[in-house]
Amino acid sequence: YDSVAAAAALALSRIAAAKPLTGDVLTKASSALVKRYKRKGEEDQAAAVAMREAVLTAMGVIRYKSFLPVLRLALKDTDATVRLAAVNSLAQAGQTADADAIAALTGDSDRGVRVASIVALGKLGGRKYLATILKRTDPKAEPDQAVRKQARAVAMELLAGADAATLEAEAQRLAGQPDAVNQRIEILIMLVATLKTQDSDKLPKALRTLGQALLDGERPAEAAGHFRAVYDALLASKDAKASDAWVEWVEALLAADDPAAIQAMVAQNEAAVFIVARKALATRLAALVAGQRYAPAILLAERAIESLAQRLTVDESKSFQTVLENAREAQRAADKKTVLQLVGLLTASDESARSKASGELQLLAARAVYPLLEILKSSIEDE
Repeated sequence: YDSVAAAAALALSRIAAAKPLTGDVLTKASSALVKRYKRKGEEDQAAAVAMREAVLTAMGVIRYKSFLPVLRLALKDTDATVRLAAVNSLAQAGQTADADAIAALTGDSDRGVRVASIVALGKLGGRKYLATILKRTDPKAEPDQAVRKQARAVAMELLAGADAATLEAEAQRLAGQPDAVNQRIEILIMLVATLKTQDSDKLPKALRTLGQALLDGERPAEAAGHFRAVYDALLASKDAKASDAWVEWVEALLAADDPAAIQAMVAQNEAAVFIVARKALATRLAALVAGQRYAPAILLAERAIESLAQRLTVDESKSFQTVLENAREAQRAADKKTVLQLVGLLTASDESARSKASGELQLLAARAVYPLLEILKSSIEDE
């Protein structure tokens, strides 16, 4: 019976996993598995498939040379679970000669087979099959997100230690793929590290590309550091593009809501470059207010008014002052609404809700004082 044979194969797998089979026992077990795989059973199709899967799994655990022809033939089985077991067992066998056959299954109709094939290919084929693996990271070739994620993970392992040209090519290939932003960043980090060790003149360009990728990945604080490095390098070499790098650095600082952007503007002596940064600041303030992120808008506007007063026209000063006043007013209204909700939760029956509300009020700190006083005054005056 197929079901009995499957159970026996799985039992044999566990025994072999606990203690490798040797000598006569290994010979007998190997012969029995090969013969049983080839023999037709006495049950239905489902039981037959389960038997083949279990036998192939046992072969992968035992890893005997006589299994290889059977495992290779099973790669073409009509049932996906059998193909999956064959791929996994061949990966355990560790024969690099099987990489080509497994590579063909990276486009299999079954998702599980594709994932297993990608992992096996990374183990057996190495960087030689990097292009095949990376193909499965492309949404046009691979519709399943889980498979693309696995392919990227394997590719990242293979790319460790790759040369600069390979890393640059792969980073370029992933450009414009929204679900590959983080993987592209990791590749660019590898590229930058490689170029640093080579003291390459391509380093500024790679740093700039990394900074832009970090911005795409909503990591502006990290991007700012790389743009600053580009600016310093170009400034040291008296490159005409140093001003462009400075603007990118300041824009990244603004995207991170870092008031260091204002200090950088204070030190900027080129009038035309300063004007570009001032416009970027105004744009960032407008975006913060529109997104109801009043606290960073207030911080940046206050610093701008304090530090840039001598470099702003009357109209520009009034514009920043208006933004600051509007943001403060909106923040007060938002704080009042928040505090009113939290005060109501302080008397809730649920202790965790009360504790959470108390903690959030303390986090608001001084911003909670006036709303609390207004609530207190209202309570005292109430009939």
